[in-house]
Amino acid sequence: MSRGARVQALAVAGLFVALVAIGARNLQLTNFHLFIGLLVALIAGVLVVFAVSVGRDKAGGRG
Repeated sequence: MSRGARVQALAVAGLFVALVAIGARNLQLTNFHLFIGLLVALIAGVLVVFAVSVGRDKAGGRG
């Protein structure tokens, strides 16, 4: 894993922790669905970013 990928992974992990902290403070029913939606979107985004970066690494585009 390159240095840029590590920095990107740490940034995403930090956003995830912040989102969980915000969601833990706002667990009323109205905000819970928004929290779950954002959580799912964040996880999907992380998977897409890692899939694209792994594909580029295998193709020799990054390094």
